[in-house]
Amino acid sequence: MQKQHNRTKVVILQHPSEVKVAKSTVRLLAMTLNKLDIYVGESAGDFTQVRELCEANPGQVGVLYPSAHSQPLEGQSTPRLQALATLVVLDGTWRKANKIWHCNPWLHTLSGWHFAMPPSSHYQRVAKRPDSLSTLEAVAYGLHTLENLPPEPMLALLHQRQQFLSGQRPD
Repeated sequence: MQKQHNRTKVVILQHPSEVKVAKSTVRLLAMTLNKLDIYVGESAGDFTQVRELCEANPGQVGVLYPSAHSQPLEGQSTPRLQALATLVVLDGTWRKANKIWHCNPWLHTLSGWHFAMPPSSHYQRVAKRPDSLSTLEAVAYGLHTLENLPPEPMLALLHQRQQFLSGQRPD
């Protein structure tokens, strides 16, 4: 598979319990994007290198996570959004991603973004929130919004993975 050339660098902060999950979509992202870094951890000490990157490039790094101060990603053409060179995405269940969010107050200093009208998820899992997206879906739709990168190659890979996993289940 040929990698897509995204202009916006994607930085994944992955909860340690997600690393070996068979349905992890981060591995699929690593196969599809040319500008992707993955950092595994939970606390601020685990993400020192990312925090330093953010501090060195203020205004050019944003976090895709719904918070009290985040703004809708869709329909925006603000200078803050246009200046984004790096998009940080939290990977884990909602509970685990929320823990990463709360254990890393430096994330709260970044420009925050969320989907006002998230597309329907096609990721097969048990989710407690109706607006839940897999990490792959969030990145695919985020890059589509930011730089018009087609989400279909990433979503097709997710679909193929799900078909394979469903074929492996006993009846």
